[in-house]
Amino acid sequence: MPDLAGVQVTHVWSGNVAFTLRELPGIGRHKGLWHALGCNGSGVALMPYLGHKLARKIIGSKDGATVFDDLPLRPIPFYWGDPWFRPLMTGWYRLTDRCW
Repeated sequence: MPDLAGVQVTHVWSGNVAFTLRELPGIGRHKGLWHALGCNGSGVALMPYLGHKLARKIIGSKDGATVFDDLPLRPIPFYWGDPWFRPLMTGWYRLTDRCW
């Protein structure tokens, strides 16, 4: 994209997909930071909707309310930022795929 040659990139998506234990997305505010997160692999479909609703909330509009408002996030037990459990999960799903 030659037209973007002089544009400085400040943010980038790594391509990783994050999952939450409750398996539902959520929008809200925590410690002063607005967020829309936890789509569990369905972000392409959900994030435009949640982003629109979150923007409506931020400006104080009543039509920003959703069923996804302020759902609590539970921490993943024994997770400190390195997904050490990913190979175990992958192995489990490979095994279940073979059994079905």
